[in-house]
Amino acid sequence: MPGEFYIEGNKAKLSLKVIEAAVASLEAKLEAVRSQTDKLAGEVPYVGFAVADWQAAESNLIVVGAPGAKYKLHDLSLG
Repeated sequence: MPGEFYIEGNKAKLSLKVIEAAVASLEAKLEAVRSQTDKLAGEVPYVGFAVADWQAAESNLIVVGAPGAKYKLHDLSLG
């Protein structure tokens, strides 16, 4: 019958129901991971520069983000 296999040398039937249930469980977990990782793309990357005399007075070198906003910072390169 479809979905049943016989073990060689043994006349007992082997059902695939347990394997199918395990695959369905893994697919559900994969979808949960996918829904969380799809949110990690973030916003469009910003590339810019500023020229200033940083030695003139105490000042902020960089300000990232806004109050109350949460963003993942992937790269901050200063030269």
